[in-house]
Amino acid sequence: MRFKTLLIGSNETLVETFFVHMSFEFDSLFCSSRYEDVENHIKYVDPDLITLCISNEPTGFDYRVSTIKMLADKKNIPIVLIGSQEECAELVRKCPSMSEALILYRPIVAAQITSAVVSYMEHHKKKVEPAQTSSYDITLNKKELMDFEKIRKELDLELVGVNGSKGENSAAVSSKVSEVSAVPVVKPIERKHILVVDDDPLMLKLIKGYLEKDYDVAVAKNGKLAYRFLSNINNTTDLVLLDYEMPGEKGPEVLEKIRDNSRLGALPVLFLTGVKEKSKVAAGLAYKPQGYLLKPIDRDTLLTKVREVLA
Repeated sequence: MRFKTLLIGSNETLVETFFVHMSFEFDSLFCSSRYEDVENHIKYVDPDLITLCISNEPTGFDYRVSTIKMLADKKNIPIVLIGSQEECAELVRKCPSMSEALILYRPIVAAQITSAVVSYMEHHKKKVEPAQTSSYDITLNKKELMDFEKIRKELDLELVGVNGSKGENSAAVSSKVSEVSAVPVVKPIERKHILVVDDDPLMLKLIKGYLEKDYDVAVAKNGKLAYRFLSNINNTTDLVLLDYEMPGEKGPEVLEKIRDNSRLGALPVLFLTGVKEKSKVAAGLAYKPQGYLLKPIDRDTLLTKVREVLA
């Protein structure tokens, strides 16, 4: 059986292993850790599992993992966590609910990952099958939103060095907070979000690798999925990199739908194309993209153009 998995995290080598060496076992799709991205991918891709490929994650990643876990639990989607023993232990310490995940320690080879995940998925299927429902609802209720706020506050306290012991009373915690009140709380910086649309998984991987240091990146393998992703009212994508020639809906068709959508109409779009025929390029430009980049994509040209459009 082939499992659909969302890959989240900064371990590029592990992500590449899923795309290149485990393509027969997994239909992989990369997703950023942003709440909106994960929510939309769960809704439109309907993954069998979420795989966290962690390595030197940025500040605030544990908070994002907490929200991912809540979203996954709503649909009974199992989570696999792969990282060093130290990184996994630290993440579980900050997000205790992650102890329910399948945790695999690096170093680990593709065959070991496949064997462990298949066994885990079979066990999970037997566990949740009786309780599975057909409805889709990942709207957070009031209690869960309060839990989010609690997690955020706990994260802030840890970042300024207030690590109260378990069971410590509120007065003691307040005292510690007042002692460090002059220290600024370090919060995650919201980065610009880019959606890359291309039917070639190697092209998606290449462009993601170019961009992910400075931007949150989500990918879609066809125009239909991309438009559904963008149409979600909570979507906050800042830029779309859109392949010109794709099976099914081609780039110009997707761009036409974006421009006709009152909410998305002003969304910046850059074409990715190997098409050099003037007539075809002119047809795409009629829908007013912010420009186009010729394949093969040059890294420096891509980054310069992206910075220019997002400035």
